Amino acid sequence: MKTNNKKFSAKMKEEAIYRLEKLGMDKDVIEKVKNSNDVIFVSEVFNVEYIGQVPKIVEYKVDDIPGQALTAMKNYLPYFGINHGGLCIFYVSPDEEEWEFDRECLDDKNPIVYVYNERQPDCSEFGGICFDKTPQGLIRTS
Repeated sequence: MKTNNKKFSAKMKEEAIYRLEKLGMDKDVIEKVKNSNDVIFVSEVFNVEYIGQVPKIVEYKVDDIPGQALTAMKNYLPYFGINHGGLCIFYVSPDEEEWEFDRECLDDKNPIVYVYNERQPDCSEFGGICFDKTPQGLIRTS
């Protein structure tokens, strides 16, 4: 599926790198994102029923994101995800006026993301989530 072959502005890319750094992502992750237009890393927890499971950072191509999610996100730059009972896609908006608010939400561990509902794609939506940092990645808490 080739739905997101867009060129994003250099400023959007810089903002995505800034946010990855704020999230405490590994330098290798940041370098790969910096040097590619089609890579996204996802913090995955494979068994949502298992409390305390350690997340694993997995590399994806942007084209691996479901087409419906990419269509809904229009001109947004996806830069990270959490897959824990649904794919939560962190993104940079092309509207720079939103960035300060987005940074504040990220600092509060309560960002606005696109949540792709794998079981019922029509119920996917933009909304706030909460997350915690672990040494291995991020985990969604609500």
